[in-house]
Amino acid sequence: EACDLIVMKTNTLSDTGALGAVIVQAPIPAAPTQTIPGVVPPVRPQTNPQRTMHIPTLAPVHWKVFRRAHKKQLFVAVGIGVLLVALVGLRTYMSVHEQSVIRSTLSVYQQRLDALTKGNNRIQEIKGMRDLMSEVEDREKNTQDAALAHAYAGFLLQLQTQYAQVSGERHIEKLNTFYDFRLVAADFMATALDFDIPGKVAVVLDGNKSRILSLSLEKKEAIPLSIDAQLPSPFDVSVSDRNAYVLANGGVMQLSLPLDTIGSVVIARDSTWQTPKLIDTFGTNAYILDTGARALFKYDLTSPTASPSNWFKTEQGINFDTITTLRVDGNVWLGDSNGQVMKFMQGNKVPFTLQGVVDPPSSSITLFTTPDSDALYILEPRAKRILIVGKDGAYKSSIISDDLSTADKLIVDEGDKKIYVLAGSLMYEIDMQ
Repeated sequence: EACDLIVMKTNTLSDTGALGAVIVQAPIPAAPTQTIPGVVPPVRPQTNPQRTMHIPTLAPVHWKVFRRAHKKQLFVAVGIGVLLVALVGLRTYMSVHEQSVIRSTLSVYQQRLDALTKGNNRIQEIKGMRDLMSEVEDREKNTQDAALAHAYAGFLLQLQTQYAQVSGERHIEKLNTFYDFRLVAADFMATALDFDIPGKVAVVLDGNKSRILSLSLEKKEAIPLSIDAQLPSPFDVSVSDRNAYVLANGGVMQLSLPLDTIGSVVIARDSTWQTPKLIDTFGTNAYILDTGARALFKYDLTSPTASPSNWFKTEQGINFDTITTLRVDGNVWLGDSNGQVMKFMQGNKVPFTLQGVVDPPSSSITLFTTPDSDALYILEPRAKRILIVGKDGAYKSSIISDDLSTADKLIVDEGDKKIYVLAGSLMYEIDMQ
């Protein structure tokens, strides 16, 4: 370090002439500041040696004095703390107890469900699950405990999902309206329906006004045609080979599709006719069910003027007065107002039973099938459902909707997985996928 040496003479020293020395530390010179062009040098903070920081000190507080001054507040605080701890503990206890009660309550229903699923009788399983769903739903509606009601609702949802898998039932709250025929005519009321599969055209008959209409299922384009002058009061229609065949008391009219021109009567009323009711076609043949004559007349469309033959070899087991529907796919299928499905081969009735159907039809039904289909579609309006079974009678699935209560005819496009249902002036569409 740089220092200054100060030499001074003093009288206090001895006569030897010794010198006294004092070393004084000189201030350290500041380092030279280098200036860099374009850079502002930092400003060094200046300290004030005379300025000092005063740190206040806290006066000591005696605990006993504080306790006496705030005795009431301390008592309240401690009381509140104890109360909060007690409330939390009580709430925890009640929550655990409540969950235990809910588990105990639902375990009874779960045990019943497990017992049902372990059985080998599917119909009994479905009926038991129905009863269980009804009971749980009733419990949910009547309980006053919100947590228990929520638990019931969750179990019911699980039960409904499992039931749908076992039963094959599909519930649809509201069917999709595919077409409203009042767009064509305000007073249009559909009474019969059939399906031209190659052209994807629905053929709809309004028997009250003697009108027929073709509806493209792809474009939703309708073509109406009046046949009142040529064939008044028609009551059924069938489609085959791009032609529509309309049945009335006066005979059968053939119309080509689409319905852009009027057709001609190809089958005149025969003297054997009494009460013709239903018509269907298969190949080059037309089949007319006459309930009064107790016969199924078969006509060759390549020679329609030839006399018909009664296709039935025996009438035993047939109540003609109750028959409501006719389909021909090589075999003949009849359905009646009691829900019975009858199958005939080569003019004879053969055994046919619906298998696996929990509630067999018991009211008026309408059938639909095609020669290429392996399924039979059964519409039962009073039961608000469509049953789908194999042609061996084995149950496949069902569709349930309140809208089906007013339906009376149906067609099925299996290629597009669609069912079309006729209900007065409306046609509903059901997606089978």
